[in-house]
Amino acid sequence: MLRWIIQRDIIAIPKTSKTHRLQENINIFDFQLTDEEMGKIFALNKNKRIITVDMSVDHREYPFAIPYRRTIRRQLGNIRFQLYTQIPSINLVDGRKIPIIGLGTYALTDQQEVMDRVINDAFDIGYRHIDTAYVYQNEELIGRTLKKMFESNKTKREDLFITSKVWNTYHKRSQVVEAMKFSLNMLGIEYLDLALVHWPVAWRSGTGSLRPLDQNNKTQNVDI
Repeated sequence: MLRWIIQRDIIAIPKTSKTHRLQENINIFDFQLTDEEMGKIFALNKNKRIITVDMSVDHREYPFAIPYRRTIRRQLGNIRFQLYTQIPSINLVDGRKIPIIGLGTYALTDQQEVMDRVINDAFDIGYRHIDTAYVYQNEELIGRTLKKMFESNKTKREDLFITSKVWNTYHKRSQVVEAMKFSLNMLGIEYLDLALVHWPVAWRSGTGSLRPLDQNNKTQNVDI
C-alpha cells in the first residue's frame, strides 16, 4: 500500500514506534507496481469519508474533548539498523523538496525515552521528515529529542523537514499565527517546513483563554 501511495506522488506518513517497522516502511524503493496492480488497488476504493460533516462546529462533542479524541483513535485504528536508506524527495510548488515518506508521531505521547528512541532509530535508518501536530500533545517531547540531536551534532535543523498542523479550533485568521507560534515554542525550533490545516472543518474555540492555564500559568490541558 505504501508503494501504491508514493507511486502516485503522495507523501506517506506511516506511524510506528517499532524499529523493524520503520525499516520495513522504507523498503519500497527497489520495485514498482504495474499499471494492472495499481488499478486493482484503486478498485478497492469504497468512497467512504473519514471526516464527515457532523464533525464540524455544531458537533455534539464540541468543544474538542478527551472522550471524542479516544473515539477518533478507535475509528482510525489505533534493532537498530546501520544501513542508511536515502529516501527520495519530490518538489513542492516553490521548488523546495519534501521527503516522500515521513515519520508519523500520532499517539507517541508515552515517555521521553520512547520518543528519543523512535526518532533516533528513524534518523539512523534514513528518515528526515518528522510529522507532528498540536493535538498529538507530543511536540514538546519531540523538541527535547531534537535539541539533544542538534547539541550532539547528529544532525542540523536545515537537514530535517518538520511538519505540524493547526487544529480545528484555531482556523480563525487571528488564531492561526498564535497556534503556529505555540507549536514552534514546544518544538524548540524557529520555523516549520510545512504547516497544515489538520482537518477541513472548523470547531468553535470557546471563550476565555485560548489554552486553559493552571495556577502556575502552565498549560493545563491542550484538549480544548
